[in-house]
Amino acid sequence: MDTCELMHKCRFLNEKIADLPLVVHIMKKTFCTGSKGHCARYIIFRALGNDGLPPDLFPNHLYRAHEILSGFHGLIR
Repeated sequence: MDTCELMHKCRFLNEKIADLPLVVHIMKKTFCTGSKGHCARYIIFRALGNDGLPPDLFPNHLYRAHEILSGFHGLIR
């Protein structure tokens, strides 16, 4: 299993919900050391970079990631 290269600098996990250590642990285990392709934050980061990453996007909000990306049709790098 690959560890996500963004895990230690993920603002959502390390700042937004840092006061919920059990939730952070579970999310890191599920999304950061599991399948990065299932993490909405990773998907947006890869497509739009850090500037396109909403600070309140949860890793499990894939539907929202797809909505965000659908607004960028041919503009994704």
